[in-house]
Amino acid sequence: SSSWTPRGNYIESNRDDCTVSLIYAVHLKKSGSVFFEYQYIDNNIFFEFFIQNDQCKEMESTADKWVKLTDNGEWGSHSVTLKSGSNILYWRTTGILMGSKVVKPVLVKNITIEGVAYTSECFACKPGTFSDKPGASGCQVCPRDTYSEKGAKECTKCKEEMYYAEEGSSACTERPPCTSKDFFQIHTPCDKEGKTQIMYKWIEPKICREDLPGALTLPPSGERQDCPPCNPGFYNNASSSCTPCPPGT
Repeated sequence: SSSWTPRGNYIESNRDDCTVSLIYAVHLKKSGSVFFEYQYIDNNIFFEFFIQNDQCKEMESTADKWVKLTDNGEWGSHSVTLKSGSNILYWRTTGILMGSKVVKPVLVKNITIEGVAYTSECFACKPGTFSDKPGASGCQVCPRDTYSEKGAKECTKCKEEMYYAEEGSSACTERPPCTSKDFFQIHTPCDKEGKTQIMYKWIEPKICREDLPGALTLPPSGERQDCPPCNPGFYNNASSSCTPCPPGT
């Protein structure tokens, strides 16, 4: 296979005559080092390790980029110093096929890089979120009808009679006047007299105000109307619902 392949706790190089690279890019806050363990027992495969900067220029620290062979079954180790800034690490193998002989792959494990600093500062929670515990790994979303600005420890409640806020809001919004789009109607099941009642309900959560100029209020519920006729193939047998017609009718 012309690739590096994971094999449990190590990775394995190619076994063919292709040139294959394992590449890892890291940005160091300070100078450091890279260390890895490896098995390299077959000189019919070339094994190089070298480092480039972000301008693709090879670093002086890997002037001797050829990795030494190891004894059969033994793990060797290799370490190189790294400069601060961008470092692009290359593990490169090229097999040399000699007739039907199978090349033994290079194995690499325990790659360790030093000099990668942890986050040196905490990041403020963005507007609409908060964090109330020290050492938190993330921020929580402000619940409905609350808001927060950047870096909040808690969310502030909106004045609910005049304002509302969706989850994760950075500010409260004025409640608009209610319109016909803010409520809906339903019909109760038909009674024995063939009547249904119209009931009106607000869409939840209700965000509109009924006390503003031009606002609609919820229409009164309870008006009785004739039930609509049953669909073809159904009939009303004096119950509250339509029933399928029996066979032969």
